[in-house]
Amino acid sequence: MAVIRFRVPFWYKFIMILLWVVSFDLTIFLFYKPLHSVLRYSILILDIIFGVWVFSLFKKEIVIDVEKSRLILGKESFDLSSIERVERYGMSIVFYLSDGTRRVFSHPIEDFELLRKLIDEKGSGWFETR
Repeated sequence: MAVIRFRVPFWYKFIMILLWVVSFDLTIFLFYKPLHSVLRYSILILDIIFGVWVFSLFKKEIVIDVEKSRLILGKESFDLSSIERVERYGMSIVFYLSDGTRRVFSHPIEDFELLRKLIDEKGSGWFETR
């Protein structure tokens, strides 16, 4: 089965882990400050939630199944012929579908130009020539 995976780049994961470590350190230092205990524990809970989100970045990816001509975005699956175009806006990837809706992958990916090429050439037999 020919599957192409577009993952979140290492530099983005590294920056997010660094931000989490810094925020966790600040949270630990806040425990020594005279803050109300409800505020201290709510900040700790928010920091733990942020850490879980950061570690979930390691599983996020865009998958193109070449044999089935499908795009898998999280738990949703789309036929490549139903995608009109794909664009990059800042740190997110936006897929415009033929029914007028759009789907957003809110993280950068490793090789956006290859993804754009696959979406643009979906009906031209590019898959059969590779």
